[in-house]
Amino acid sequence: YPPNIDGFCRLVADGGFFFLPPAKGLAVCGGASHGIFVSREYQRFLHGNSNRVQFLPDLDDAALWTLKSAAHAFLLPIAFGGGTNLKSAEAIASGRWVVTTSTAMRGREDYADAPGIVVADTPKAFRRAMIDVMGSAPLKLTPAQRKARDQAYWDRVLANSGVQAALQTLAAR
Repeated sequence: YPPNIDGFCRLVADGGFFFLPPAKGLAVCGGASHGIFVSREYQRFLHGNSNRVQFLPDLDDAALWTLKSAAHAFLLPIAFGGGTNLKSAEAIASGRWVVTTSTAMRGREDYADAPGIVVADTPKAFRRAMIDVMGSAPLKLTPAQRKARDQAYWDRVLANSGVQAALQTLAAR
């Protein structure tokens, strides 16, 4: 997905991953993996970057679930594109730290100030947020905060919107 690749390269990879500890600690998963790996930004410092980043392009659902469950944080460096993003809902609902752009939060702006959500739109701010989050303790949410984050999924947004009731009323007419 071009917005994922472009955003990652511009906000995270440009200049190398030398701001991270010299041990693998960042997993790049899914369809964007290949595009990020072959990008000029990543290849420029291939050896140093490869010490810090693990690419996992083809995970089955069970392996992806295991990885997400073990994650300390989710990164959403999406700088352009349209609509809302399912990855944003998954990251928010994970209960983990989330470093994101305002573009990735489109449609979920109500979460921008939620505990554990850090919005950063420039490379400097995004990397600073990554460093801060990666150096932080695991996120601890209260039950109410956890419940609020669980509402980010589309099925819950739709259920809480009143749209289904309105459609049922129209269908009954």
